[in-house]
Amino acid sequence: DLLGVPCGGAAADRRLVERVLDRLRRKQRAICSLPDRHLALALLRFCADHGCVMHLLRGVGPAVDWSPADRQLRQAVCRALATDLPDSAWAQAVTPVAYGGLGFSTATTLSPLAFLASDADARVLAGRLLSTSSEEIRGIVLGNAPDPPSPDPQNVRPPQADAAVDAAATAAAAADAAAADPLGNPSAADAMGLLLAATPPCPATILSQIVASRRPGEPPAAHPRRQRDWCVYIRDARKADLLAAAATVEDRARVMSLQHQGASWLYGSFYSSDQEWLASAPFVALVRLQLGLPLLPVAERRVCRACGKAPHDSRGYHSLACMAGPFKNRAHNAVRDVVARLAREALLAPGLEVCVFEGTKMRLDLGWTAGDMLSLIDVTLVSPFTIEGAPAAAARTGGATEEAAAHKVRKYRAAVEQYNAQSAVPAYVRPFAMDLLGALGREADHILNEISRGLRARCGRSDAAPQEFHQRVRHIVSFTVAKAVSQQLLSASALSEEAFDASITAAYEAALADDSLPPSDSPGGPPTPSAAGHGVAAEGQLPPGFSARVAPWDAGPLGPASVGVTPVTPNPASATPQRGGVGA
Repeated sequence: DLLGVPCGGAAADRRLVERVLDRLRRKQRAICSLPDRHLALALLRFCADHGCVMHLLRGVGPAVDWSPADRQLRQAVCRALATDLPDSAWAQAVTPVAYGGLGFSTATTLSPLAFLASDADARVLAGRLLSTSSEEIRGIVLGNAPDPPSPDPQNVRPPQADAAVDAAATAAAAADAAAADPLGNPSAADAMGLLLAATPPCPATILSQIVASRRPGEPPAAHPRRQRDWCVYIRDARKADLLAAAATVEDRARVMSLQHQGASWLYGSFYSSDQEWLASAPFVALVRLQLGLPLLPVAERRVCRACGKAPHDSRGYHSLACMAGPFKNRAHNAVRDVVARLAREALLAPGLEVCVFEGTKMRLDLGWTAGDMLSLIDVTLVSPFTIEGAPAAAARTGGATEEAAAHKVRKYRAAVEQYNAQSAVPAYVRPFAMDLLGALGREADHILNEISRGLRARCGRSDAAPQEFHQRVRHIVSFTVAKAVSQQLLSASALSEEAFDASITAAYEAALADDSLPPSDSPGGPPTPSAAGHGVAAEGQLPPGFSARVAPWDAGPLGPASVGVTPVTPNPASATPQRGGVGA
């Protein structure tokens, strides 16, 4: 092999890929043995995904069968979550996070495009090398000379050279077939044929770009994002497949709400502290909700513990829509407090429970003066599973949050007009509408953008990109809601964290023993709970082999978020549930 890419034919390709996949399997096995499931899934995503073999996908492509790598990754994700992922859930897991998935990928789908993109990039470099002098070549290699201009296609390579290369490749493929090689060594043309027969089908626009990059005697134009642009259609197709597979209004509302969450809580951010990682049981419950799986392997027939009337659903949809119990106020206050904390750190001087409308009992959650305007913030959390919220959430992305925001504007319109007629400083009601699955309303996103600008100015980080602060702020708010929702799901399951994790682990091990799941390649099987019983390191301790992390912003305004939410046991004798959203 040369620089990790095999150069000795089909047999050498298979041997090197098998060795690399074996090392990757051992890495995945070690990650899945961690007691913290949230951390294990994040490490699988960023350290043991198919990105570890991307150089082989680009250098070997579909010359080998990559389906074992996909099965290997699927087994690792199942072990990390102690959850059997059916085909529908796995299809969502390999969808980008921005579209409602877990962000994993499949090597079988990526290999043809990665190989063709690598071939096009190599033809660009070959065209530069063959059309420049020795001094210029030395400058390009050493990095002390600018890239030469695009060469004249007539001076790159004669068509006879490409014909000779194609003839040699055809002869090599025939030799492999004569040697009874089942996989062969397909060329770029064979990769093109696999792409044409792939599912989902490749759009004609991308196919035309690939054909143009293969034109004999003419190198393609340099493109630093060629492979990423060609793979966009795969992400769009998976997004469409998720919506097509949603059988009910609630399922479609779930998928649509997950596709509008921006900077997600799922994998943290670069500056995430230890407080911004969920314990194993809440994390698994939240992932099951996002993937549309039952919270517990065994369905229970009982009524809601909060309202005592509605039937309990195994997926937890009713527990997030029920207006009885303390959840709606607890989640609302948690978001209000974290937004207020971030606004104080941004030197906006927010006030809590602002009452500026005389003669009324209207109180808004937050308020601050910015310039010559009084911003009045009213926080509202919306469930996509209510009778009113589900149709709007299923109809369009962020539909439930926009309707809730419009309702808040109508509610305060008369009072705002009366206040502005009497005050020199105009007031403006800004609804902070947020979906329980992470979708933010437009005005809520503008509020967080205003806070992030204040934080950037306070930190004196004029060199930092504004998106860096904005994503960090959105992550803190997103994690606050995720933590409250996960604790509500555990409360609805009527199990403690220890009992919940023990239940899903036992069901997963039983499924493995009954051969209802693909056999695990790990001698120890799926990860077992820790000595504490809930699969997470004891408080104050770190998993073995890990040291304390110190983020640059831990001591600053973007340090550990105060997002603690204490679960409260629901009262069965609570008031009758109401129609509408979750937060006031």
